[in-house]
Amino acid sequence: MMVGEMEVKERPRPSPDYLMQLLNEKKLMTSLPNLCGIFTHLERLLDEGL
Repeated sequence: MMVGEMEVKERPRPSPDYLMQLLNEKKLMTSLPNLCGIFTHLERLLDEGL
């Protein structure tokens, strides 16, 4: 590997069950506006899957 090159690793594809769980958790978090006010970037993190 040369200087400045980065090794890019592909992330494995998430399973459908995992994606459904994320969607359910996102719905739950959006139904709790007071809690979401504490975590100002929560929606973005959930949308980007971080």
